Amino acid sequence: MRLLLYFKPVVGRELSRCLAKEWAVLFFVLILCGMLIPVVSAEEGVVYAIKDCRIVPVVGEEIPSGVIVIRDGLIHAIGADAAIPSDAVVIEGEGLIAYPGLIDSHTKLLVKLPKEPERPAQQAAASPQPSLGKWGLSPDLLTIKVLEPNEKAMERLRNLGITTVLTVPDKGIMVGQSAVVNLAGDAIADMVVKSPAALHIEFNTARGMRAYPSSLMGAVALIRQTFYDVIDYKLRWERYRQHPRGMRRPPTDPVLEALIPVVEGKLPVVFTTKNQNDIRRAYLIAREFNLKHMISGANEGWKQIELLKSKTVPLLITMNFKAPNTAFEAQQGKEVKERAEKEIYPLNAFKLHEAGLKFAINSYGLTRSTDLTKNLQTAIEKGLPAEEALRAMTINAAEFLGIDQQVGSLEKGKIANIVLSEGELFAKESKVKYVFVDGKKFEVKAPKKKPAAEGKPANIAGEWTFTIETPMGSMESTVSIEQSETTFTGTMKTEMGEWEIHSGSIEGNQITFTISANIMGETVEMVAEGTVEEDIMSGTIEAGEAGTMDWKAVKVPTLLIHE
Repeated sequence: MRLLLYFKPVVGRELSRCLAKEWAVLFFVLILCGMLIPVVSAEEGVVYAIKDCRIVPVVGEEIPSGVIVIRDGLIHAIGADAAIPSDAVVIEGEGLIAYPGLIDSHTKLLVKLPKEPERPAQQAAASPQPSLGKWGLSPDLLTIKVLEPNEKAMERLRNLGITTVLTVPDKGIMVGQSAVVNLAGDAIADMVVKSPAALHIEFNTARGMRAYPSSLMGAVALIRQTFYDVIDYKLRWERYRQHPRGMRRPPTDPVLEALIPVVEGKLPVVFTTKNQNDIRRAYLIAREFNLKHMISGANEGWKQIELLKSKTVPLLITMNFKAPNTAFEAQQGKEVKERAEKEIYPLNAFKLHEAGLKFAINSYGLTRSTDLTKNLQTAIEKGLPAEEALRAMTINAAEFLGIDQQVGSLEKGKIANIVLSEGELFAKESKVKYVFVDGKKFEVKAPKKKPAAEGKPANIAGEWTFTIETPMGSMESTVSIEQSETTFTGTMKTEMGEWEIHSGSIEGNQITFTISANIMGETVEMVAEGTVEEDIMSGTIEAGEAGTMDWKAVKVPTLLIHE
């Protein structure tokens, strides 16, 4: 199957082709939804007693059969002989295993940045300077100020057993100060565990002919110069405060002001690394300015084992197994790259563990929340001990983020973030049954199964007029499909380049397929599903935090195709 997608926005004639491309990127590069649906307890302040469950506290010995009492959002009592209060709602835990809630140590969940104002084309052309000055420097941005509760987004992670996340924007270079939040609540203020958690730095570059920095060398230079600027700024203000009389007051700079705790070692820096060279860049910058720092991403950490072993730097490694474009494996052709992503990159966690390195695990770079646990299962199959995987997503993450007195293990007095599963948590056959976040109970129920498809697979080969209903209006495209019985593959030709279509499956009149879009050098995958009714197809694309988008396709008559 070949699938060619050419976008023709129809949201309004006043939109330029340039703006249309931006909307295409905005509404296609989205995180996909999970598979389970939780039911939230409506009661507040309820006392719970989970009895007769196996307890895996992570810190301390396992309890084969015990009781966990939850009161006021905290673990009130835990143990084999813990008493069940008379006012408790009892949950029968026989056959269930209790774990600490999992921690995703790097995501952008719930982040909603305001849209940047459009700059008039004449003004942009006349100015020799970048439109944003020092592009990408937002160290004064507090993530908690740009977070919005999103129940659907939170429930997808809770369904996996994730109760806590470190979240931060990912646009720019110094992208802001992250927040650690629990995944339950109607208001961000009720969800925050720690803020700020760290300053986050990414080795990104600006777009556009006049933009700076347009290269990694420029990005590194901008980072270094900014730290030199803050050191100078700090010294000038210290001198002024000591002898203000007779001295001109230095101007206040909120960007540099926000970086003072960083250079003083009071606020750690998280460097997001997308390849092995980024790891070395982060190390050199941290050494030059004596920064307290962590390394996130690090999916090529196995290529820098010796450097990482020589430093006691917390690692927040991603379960994204995609080879970066700079990797040797990616430059040897598609076949070598795909084999590396199946056989080599999933070994990263095992190799780091084998080298004696301590790390946490996160979903950074993944487009689907369900891929976090799926890829973690793959890492376990490749040799990472399951108990180390559990520590990486609980107590290790909590210690690195400075929240280990609140979460990360099942201990008396800690926040009642608890997962109850049928079977070992990371086993493929395991099912999360209940999740507690801040003592609130969520029951996870499997979605209703779709009726089995009947009859022969539908014939979808040919060209289609394809329309997606985005929150900003309709986007039209032309789709060309090649089919081989119950499967199809192909490409999408868009104004942003050629995208690959793969994993297409047809059962009767039901279809699913995956779109791999290459946007600014990064691969983004999206999954769609739908049904076929003769010459009409329709369905949905799960768009993560943006919700679900409907799509519809009408087959183009063969005569029109030849014309």
